[in-house]
Amino acid sequence: MKKIFLAAAYCILIAAPFFAKPKDGSLSLTEIDRLIRETDYDAALSALYDFNVSHPERFEDMQRRIRKIIKKLDLYTAAASQLFDTVETEPENGEKILAIIAKLESLKKNPTEQQLSFIREARSAAQFMMYRRQMFSILQASADSAHAGNYTDAVEKAESGFFMYRDDFFNEYTDARVTIPVRSALSYVDERIAAYKAIEENLQSAVRSFSDAVHSGDAEKAHTLFAAVQYSFGEFAELRNSICRLGFELWDMGQAMQAENGAVTDASFLPFVSRFILGINTIADSGVFGAMNCEWDALTKRMEDEIRWMLIHNIDSFVDSLDTGAFTDEIAFPEQKELSAFMSFAELGKSVHALYMLRLGSDGMPETSPFSNFGVSVDYAAALASRFSVLLDAGKAMTAERYKALSLPEPADYDRAATDGKAYTDSLFASVEFIKSEEMKISRDNFELSPEARAYLGAQHTEDEDDEIIPFDTAVGAYRKFSGDAADFRRNTEIEVWQKIAAYYAACGASYEAARSTDFARIEALEDGGFDEGIGATLHYPLQTAEAAAAFQNALAANKDVLVSARTLLAGGAYADTYALPLKRIYDAIAKIDSFAPKAQTVKTYAAEQVNAARRAKDEADLRYEQARKALSANDFGEAGRRLQEARTKYNESLSYQESPELRKLSDERLASLGERIQMRQNENVVRRVRDMKTKARNEYYNGNFIAAESVLTQAKALWATTNIGEDEEITSLLALIGTALSLQAGRVLSPSAPLYPEMSQLLSIARQYFNEGQDLLKKGDTDEGRMLLAQALQKVQELQLVYPLNRAASLLTLRIRQVLDPSGFASLFAERIEMAKANYKTPDKRQSAYTDLLDLYEINPSYPGLASLIYETEIDLGIRRRPQDRKAIARAASLTEHAQRVADSAGRDEVKLRAALSLVNEAISLDPNNNAALLLKDRIQIAIGGKTLIVLSSEDEAKYQKAVAALQRNNIVTANALVEELLQKPSNKNSSKIIDLQKKIRALL
Repeated sequence: MKKIFLAAAYCILIAAPFFAKPKDGSLSLTEIDRLIRETDYDAALSALYDFNVSHPERFEDMQRRIRKIIKKLDLYTAAASQLFDTVETEPENGEKILAIIAKLESLKKNPTEQQLSFIREARSAAQFMMYRRQMFSILQASADSAHAGNYTDAVEKAESGFFMYRDDFFNEYTDARVTIPVRSALSYVDERIAAYKAIEENLQSAVRSFSDAVHSGDAEKAHTLFAAVQYSFGEFAELRNSICRLGFELWDMGQAMQAENGAVTDASFLPFVSRFILGINTIADSGVFGAMNCEWDALTKRMEDEIRWMLIHNIDSFVDSLDTGAFTDEIAFPEQKELSAFMSFAELGKSVHALYMLRLGSDGMPETSPFSNFGVSVDYAAALASRFSVLLDAGKAMTAERYKALSLPEPADYDRAATDGKAYTDSLFASVEFIKSEEMKISRDNFELSPEARAYLGAQHTEDEDDEIIPFDTAVGAYRKFSGDAADFRRNTEIEVWQKIAAYYAACGASYEAARSTDFARIEALEDGGFDEGIGATLHYPLQTAEAAAAFQNALAANKDVLVSARTLLAGGAYADTYALPLKRIYDAIAKIDSFAPKAQTVKTYAAEQVNAARRAKDEADLRYEQARKALSANDFGEAGRRLQEARTKYNESLSYQESPELRKLSDERLASLGERIQMRQNENVVRRVRDMKTKARNEYYNGNFIAAESVLTQAKALWATTNIGEDEEITSLLALIGTALSLQAGRVLSPSAPLYPEMSQLLSIARQYFNEGQDLLKKGDTDEGRMLLAQALQKVQELQLVYPLNRAASLLTLRIRQVLDPSGFASLFAERIEMAKANYKTPDKRQSAYTDLLDLYEINPSYPGLASLIYETEIDLGIRRRPQDRKAIARAASLTEHAQRVADSAGRDEVKLRAALSLVNEAISLDPNNNAALLLKDRIQIAIGGKTLIVLSSEDEAKYQKAVAALQRNNIVTANALVEELLQKPSNKNSSKIIDLQKKIRALL
């Protein structure tokens, strides 16, 4: 005991520095006893140390308590050793480890951190082993219930393990970012499990009803009930897939926490709860997810087993009912209800198998069925049913097609061989091809090489009692037998059809020979053309000839193609020896058709040349027409008219090569229309320009420039004639007025074009020089020399007047010379000359010289009393000047203008009314030439009436015109004249300048 005490004392002494406290903080023995009862030994030893320092006299009381503490610590050490040994030797004994840990925790309140760490690890390991064993037990019980068919019980058992580590998890983790997602997922799992329990009975009931309908053989009812199965499985799949997803989400949460915190291990809530949801691989169909999958597989297997039995029953019944002699006896192929049922159940099997598409794996993709052989079998069953259905249909179609082909009548009218005959041969070929195609559909290889058959044959060698291949050997044997019969039937029918085709093509060859001979005779007749009485020429139709030749060549080619194809087809046939004679006839027909080819090509080539010539001429005519249009747009009327005539010529040239009523009509219409537009536009231009010329001529006239006025009017007259056949009254009146004035001025001015102009100009120049020099000498006082020069000047002027007595310059110079020579006597001479002019004016042949004398005298002395008025009256009498209108004439002119305006406004396009208005306005202008309203109205009316000169003839008239020209060139004047007279019978042609010109030439020769 002493040793124990010394040891305890030593421990206390050693630990004293750590437990030392101020003396004023010591506890009483009663308080120290409380610490010992609470197993807080470290605090009790510290308090005893302080108590011993403060109360050394109570050492025995302290020693007694220390011995008690050491005894308790010995028990703790023994329990700790036992825990260590148990963890080392019995790690799976979690219950024992947890009991020892509970004992340790009761022996000491505040163990060291190392002790606490070891206890925590031991407790965690023991708890994990205990929970793990319990988890395996629960999952196994859940799987056992699922295998026994109690699926809701299986789910409930799996759900019962959700408590493991749950409280520890939520005690340890309080962060909402961790707890909220976990609580939400757990809550949703609970909801999904509750929903599953609610639909489970409906699911079982739907499968049960469907299976019963299949078992009874009622395919129609089964199809109807399967809708409920699909709906229930859809609900089931939605619950099952969502629970699966939540299980993996909880698992992923646990893995993420382990990655973030290395202290977190599988011995925690999230790994455990996810395993209770998803199950574990070592126990099949464990967990909530496993129980659901187990039920899914069991229900599916139940439906598949019923379908398996019905498929075998129906296919065997169908095969037994088939007539093995269907093709040879040519009997019908009736529909079989067993085959229809077999097909229906096969489709139901595929639908049941497809339910697994609703089950999603962890990757979100549909899972595959564990009964893959069933899927292969129902796919094969559906394909087999489809093949048998095709076989029945093909058998019916083949026998019906043979009857149709052999009873098809050969067309009697071989002239329609290219149409009806082709349809006939195509029908026969189609029958052969149809029978071949139908036989190919049901061939053995075609079926047995199909993907369904390959998959079925490849799966037959697997061994799986729950997923066996459904046997269809009897049906396969029957199919192979029928496909062989079909091949024989096809071969025999094909021989009969080919013989019928060969006979037909031989008849086609004979028909083609006769038809092409007739066609070629028609082409030769068309090539010669025909005489047209109306046009008076032979019309040619090379386009129609070329088309007929091309059609003939096409017919030859088509005939030959048909026969050559037939020859090639028939000669290479496997049964050629059965139709040798018809084949020879086809060879002979091809040779005859070939003989027509070179003749047709010769005709076609020449016709094509003529067509090309016609096309070139037409293209050039179109070009000239467009040029005429552009020239019109540019107001180049002369160019427009020329191009339009060139277009007419080229269109007629085209028609001479190739007659075309359409082109003849089109060209007449478009050229006439453009000609009218040219005339209208040109006439507008002409009217405006002529008005400007008439105004200019009037101004020149009033200014005394009569020659300029005449020149302008002559141009206006020529311009007016470009669009008008008749003359303009206003131009005619002005020309007459100006002609009078010019006649009075004849010889008044030396013209540079006059024959003696150089000599006369020189005389006048010398006379002026003498006059100027003599006048200057007189001013300087040299009277004799000055008068001599003036006399010489007068002599030179008189020499000029001998040739040109009315020359104005000479007359004026004479007067000026006399005025200088005799200034005092010139006034008397001036008065005598005026009186003489008055007397001479009354004599017609002296009127012109009298008028010019007055003008010269006025030039010398314009202020001479009465001279200006005398000249004015003289000019009025001569018609050079017009007396001012009186008010009545002006009023009458205004009235006529207003009347003409009303008539013109109401005329529209009525030429008769427009010409009536023109007559009124012409009368108004004659009364009042200065009436601007009348002048403007006249121009407007003339624009509205339009030019009447015909620019271009119709195609027919142009041809007659050219014939007239050719007749005139051959000096056949009578024929030319007859043609021109015929052309002029048409009113519009009377306005053709070229016809009128030709008429003038002809009449000049008559």
